[in-house]
Amino acid sequence: MKTLFVIVVAVFMASCASAVIDPGENSVGLYFDENADIFCQDGIGPFETIYMYLILANPTFDSLYGWECGMEMVGNAIFLGFQFHPGYMGWPPNSFDNMIIGYGTPYPTTMATPLVRLSFLYTDTNLEPVAFFVHGTTPSSIDPEYPTLLTILDNEPVLIMANLSVEEGPAAQINGVCMVVATENLSFDSVKSLYR
Repeated sequence: MKTLFVIVVAVFMASCASAVIDPGENSVGLYFDENADIFCQDGIGPFETIYMYLILANPTFDSLYGWECGMEMVGNAIFLGFQFHPGYMGWPPNSFDNMIIGYGTPYPTTMATPLVRLSFLYTDTNLEPVAFFVHGTTPSSIDPEYPTLLTILDNEPVLIMANLSVEEGPAAQINGVCMVVATENLSFDSVKSLYR
């Protein structure tokens, strides 16, 4: 009986671990997995390659037509490259701090929609933390503090200001204190719904 209980608990824990940890709608964050549930990697050694995913979590629309997002890195790591969804148009950006991407065909969204895979080489021989922050672009279609999403609703293009997985502090960390907490940026409609 105890063995069955342990198996049931293990399966339950595994299914919970694969859930998107950010409850916010149209939220963009950085994760170390495509399920958007690992935002911190500890125990990384010098000169290890790290893969991260910029992910749109909980979209309120079915297809993405483009997006704008930038990132900032604080610490000792070297950016190695991008891997975008196959349908993106145009030239790849020169760096990760100002990415403006469009798609030739609609990109279907899921609860955790990977926008780009990024690779970094961790170079700190003292194993100091590296922190990653998410923001908008310059210039921005809406607000340089927040990523922008492009979709089509009722046959019209619509720009949506995305929420951030973390409003203040790093969105992801390597060898950090792993205290990043996802927070929801509530819209006015969300606040109104609390009082209905």
